[in-house]
Amino acid sequence: MIEDNKKREKTITLLKEIAGNFIRFEVDPKYMVTVHNVNVSDSGRKVKYGISVFPKDKEKETLTLLSKKRGEMKKYMKEKTRLGILPHITFEADKSWELEMRIDELLK
Repeated sequence: MIEDNKKREKTITLLKEIAGNFIRFEVDPKYMVTVHNVNVSDSGRKVKYGISVFPKDKEKETLTLLSKKRGEMKKYMKEKTRLGILPHITFEADKSWELEMRIDELLK
């Protein structure tokens, strides 16, 4: 079980790095996009990326662009990894970091 967890964590780290590089170098958005979360299904067939966008008002536009580029990202993923199964990719806005910042503000 430990080996499975280690393998899963390595896969998550790799997928996060791949997404960050893809967004930065291949999509070249006009806005700052950060990958905060990576959720991989138990089967490994689905991966959901939680991202934040700055400025905030460009979040919807950026999520739409990333959704359109999913096929390109799978191709990029295939080139950069040795994953046997390329997962279905989705992107969503990650609000958790905003909540953490708000909590920090309230605790000060």
